[in-house]
Amino acid sequence: MSKELVKIAFIRKPHGLAGEVSVTPLTDFPKERYVDGAQFILDGFEEDKEPLVLESSRPHKSEYLLKFVDYDVIEDVEGLRGLYLCIEQENRVELTEDDFYEDQLIGMEVFDYEQNYVGKVFNIQMHPAQSHLQIKKESKKIDVPFVKAMIEKIDLAAKKIYLSEGCNAY
Repeated sequence: MSKELVKIAFIRKPHGLAGEVSVTPLTDFPKERYVDGAQFILDGFEEDKEPLVLESSRPHKSEYLLKFVDYDVIEDVEGLRGLYLCIEQENRVELTEDDFYEDQLIGMEVFDYEQNYVGKVFNIQMHPAQSHLQIKKESKKIDVPFVKAMIEKIDLAAKKIYLSEGCNAY
């Protein structure tokens, strides 16, 4: 039985000779997530593989440098390049009632302000200024900037997103 995994970091490359790796954080909570003793599952590895245990972490420019227990030289971490560090879905940081994780939006139905069906969210595209919801209906695809002015309401329970009256992206 496969577990639902959440990507927490992308391993870019080894850093130095002592077994550290440079990672791009994929979490809004790096200080809470990258703590000594934290355990990570490598995306794409077999289920019974032992998790990586974090020995130390430190911010470095816009990334983090991570060191894992028993990974002490560059040769130990060279094979990790390009992989994702993951956690199980149930180990996510708990959010407040009005907050959500972006991946929860995938598959949600989207409606305009008059309740007309627009399509389903199939992807979230990251842009420097803001994320965009990518919505598909049949063969038609549209991008809607994911900003408060364009989104009237997100109903997680019903798995529906309602666009605001000012949203004319479609």
